[in-house]
Amino acid sequence: MARWPTIAAAGIVAALLALLLSVPARAGAWTQKRGDQIYVLTAGWHGLDPADGPALFKKQEIALYAEWGLTDRITLYGRLARQTVTRDVWSEAEQDTVVVTQSALGGNEAGVRVGLFQRRSWASAIQLGTTFESSGENVSNAGLGQGGGDLEIRAMAGRSLSRRGFAEAQLAWRQRSLEDRGEVRLDLTAVYPVNTHLDVMAQTFSVWSMDTDPTRYRSFSGHRAQLSLLADGGPGRLYQLGVLATVARDGMADERALILGIAQRF
Repeated sequence: MARWPTIAAAGIVAALLALLLSVPARAGAWTQKRGDQIYVLTAGWHGLDPADGPALFKKQEIALYAEWGLTDRITLYGRLARQTVTRDVWSEAEQDTVVVTQSALGGNEAGVRVGLFQRRSWASAIQLGTTFESSGENVSNAGLGQGGGDLEIRAMAGRSLSRRGFAEAQLAWRQRSLEDRGEVRLDLTAVYPVNTHLDVMAQTFSVWSMDTDPTRYRSFSGHRAQLSLLADGGPGRLYQLGVLATVARDGMADERALILGIAQRF
């Protein structure tokens, strides 16, 4: 089975977190207030070139991400996605490549975020989460249906730069459930308000494999950048238009993506 990376995390959660993090003073380092809810619906179109061959697949994904403030310091989150993957697969019978399309759930996860401190323009939090097994994309650099059940711990720190502008860093360790290795992830975000109705958001998403036994696993790393426009859609609502591209990689796919999203806060 062809090997291909997750959209991330961080991982694909990156695209979803991108929209979530755009909400004023509500980046990952800022927990939701008790009873507050936010829902993020995204649609993504991704093209990926494997590390060891020509273009083999494309992916379309519809995903829903939700957060709920259990208390002022504790926020619960979850994500559910439907993926459609189109791949070029070599057929021995046809002696040619054939197009194979598969639709499945994938990239699903849930967890809890706990605020550590919030003082003036600074905030920090720690997040614990897990992924779930499915027949879709569950883990970085693996085939469809592989992995799931991974555990992740993520530290977040952010600083408000204006009413809507902010900068944030997230550092995470993800432990693969069925392998004795993990991943280090680093996500950076900056939002700049252009005017009263439009923001520009720049992000980078990085991942490095940490192999305890390099003779059993192939190491990999990847770095992607995303640029988005965020438009005010009225009370509690934001619209997103973003593009994402791989800027450096080692043993991972070269990815390009177009992302559309809408976020609503209650």
